[in-house]
Amino acid sequence: MNVITLVTDNHAGVLADVTELLAQAGVNIETIDASRVRDWAVIGLEVNDYAAALHALRGGPFTAFTSNILLVCIDDKPGALARVARILKDGDIDVGTLRIVGRDDACVLVALSANEHTKAAHLLRDVVVPRPAA
Repeated sequence: MNVITLVTDNHAGVLADVTELLAQAGVNIETIDASRVRDWAVIGLEVNDYAAALHALRGGPFTAFTSNILLVCIDDKPGALARVARILKDGDIDVGTLRIVGRDDACVLVALSANEHTKAAHLLRDVVVPRPAA
């Protein structure tokens, strides 16, 4: 799964600006996560048309970053995320982003990006959610 992260100055209407720009490009937003960090708005997006979204956003007033994300399924109990973090630390993996994206009775879904994506996927192979076949 690929995630687009936007960083822009935080102002009233920033979400309207982003979502309208994507709508004009015919891009459907599948997930969105927005937060304020000091004076910036940080918005994480998963969309149905990654290339079209990047083209639209980079043509606007935004700084857009992309990253390849691992989706892992961990137990919903204390220490489960610490176990994942320890595995990555012991493997000398630097985590770029980490976000809990959902939970159900079976697990907590965590999306993360790492400096060494393939190595992180190997180390976390027991909890990585396999990508659907294309």
